[in-house]
Amino acid sequence: MCKKLAQNVPRLIKGWQQQVDVYIELCAIMDCTSKGEVDELNNLFLSSGDSSQPGLQDFLTYFKEYYAGRREEWALSYRIQDGVNTSMHLGSMHRTLKYTNLEGKKNQRVDKLTSALFDLTRHYLMNRVTRIMKGTRTSNMTRIEKNHQRAKATIKFVTSNEDGTWSVES
Repeated sequence: MCKKLAQNVPRLIKGWQQQVDVYIELCAIMDCTSKGEVDELNNLFLSSGDSSQPGLQDFLTYFKEYYAGRREEWALSYRIQDGVNTSMHLGSMHRTLKYTNLEGKKNQRVDKLTSALFDLTRHYLMNRVTRIMKGTRTSNMTRIEKNHQRAKATIKFVTSNEDGTWSVES
């Protein structure tokens, strides 16, 4: 869905700088973390067009018709469960492979692709080993560890009764 939106920016808006500005605003709206902020930025974006920019008016009409009323389908704050998913990780890995290891060129040889995959794997493994050796923890691991410590602390407030029930101090 967002791919079509990105394709229609240059189709409807002719000025390069104006395309960049609109694309930056759209990305800012998409990446907002609160629903209120998305709504506020969306309304601000829709009211930002003036009549001296005809391409922008065409794009705003298109945006109002197809996207403005369906924020829950494309704005990240409305899709809380979709914040980071495996598709994003794979997309990131693919970009790294294509633009770093294959230098942005189309690949037609299996031996070059295999070599690039080995280089990418070595890169990820070395980053992981470095992180382990330094003892730095990811934010996800820190959050999990904190939740475990909190759960251990609550055990002393829970007691088992003789009749098979539990008592929880509050």
